[in-house]
Amino acid sequence: MITNFDENVRGVEIAVDENHDSDHKAMGRYRKLYIVDSEALRATVELTQHGADILSKGMYKYFSAEIIRQDKDEES
Repeated sequence: MITNFDENVRGVEIAVDENHDSDHKAMGRYRKLYIVDSEALRATVELTQHGADILSKGMYKYFSAEIIRQDKDEES
């Protein structure tokens, strides 16, 4: 997953979607993926102004990532 991210195999920036809905405004963009303690996948995220505003107002308490694993990219 990290190699695919680093090599930009999807050809697009991966966004942090609000409420897992790609039709909403992006909360941020993933900038780096890395492994912690040999088991946990973590990410560095650059917030958009929209994401920073929402988080600073305390509108969300938790963050949940959505990973869709597919062996074949249906878009290409």
